[in-house]
Amino acid sequence: MNNKLFKYLFQTNALKIADPRRPFWYTSGKLGPFFINTHFLFGSAVEANTLLAKIELLSREPEIMPTEITALCLRQYDQDKVYRDVIDMACETFSELASEVDFISGGERRDFFFSLLLADIMQKPHLSCFKDGRIYYSEPGSLAIEIVDREQSPLEGQSGLHIADIVTVASSFFRSWIPQVQAAAANLKYAAAILDRGQGGDKRLAEVGIMLSTLGTTDACFFARAVESNLISQEQADVCLAFLRDPDQYMANFLNSNPDFIAEELAKGGKNKERAQLALDMGYAK
Repeated sequence: MNNKLFKYLFQTNALKIADPRRPFWYTSGKLGPFFINTHFLFGSAVEANTLLAKIELLSREPEIMPTEITALCLRQYDQDKVYRDVIDMACETFSELASEVDFISGGERRDFFFSLLLADIMQKPHLSCFKDGRIYYSEPGSLAIEIVDREQSPLEGQSGLHIADIVTVASSFFRSWIPQVQAAAANLKYAAAILDRGQGGDKRLAEVGIMLSTLGTTDACFFARAVESNLISQEQADVCLAFLRDPDQYMANFLNSNPDFIAEELAKGGKNKERAQLALDMGYAK
């Protein structure tokens, strides 16, 4: 991983590593020792969440969303060194792939922090994929049009590069992005992401013929480097690696070692209670 990107992940709090005794709840109802908010590389959590709210608002006006968000990203690129450096790294790393495809796609919401500006810089059309299944096509600087009929799609027979913020097990690709590109009568040739969490997403994509390119992976080398840099403890690194090897076993081991944890989380109320209850409902905990 590039030295700058490594530094920026900690500098912007894009990467947070838990106290080994207080893991994070994930939205799935599972537990994990680290959390990555790749969109914080926009410059800071405050700036990233401001843009995220703007994306959510403009998702109701998808025709103007690409040009509006691209303009905001371009302004941040001009003003913020962290975001500018990350975008420049992505341009350098992904440009060869982009030269071999007809368009770039990105998915709601966090992919848009990167896919829209990179499509604009590389002068490629952009396919905006929304969680509810809508797909909108836009040329750089132009209003987007909805693709509702694959037989009239401007992307018929073309190939694309999907740029994501992060890849874990590539579930979003298989659930949404690949089917939506296919619904536009196109095919996804390549995938790219700012980060790979090192949990097998690259292998799943390779199985269907899609090569993944990233700026870095949070793997064993990454965590060893963080320990050497005195950014995390060896204990934190060890639990992160245990999680990467087998997330389910990590959670089972933690709950076995901390039998009162679920009851304590339920007693806290709020989101802690909601996630603990989800863990119980889904059978992840007893």
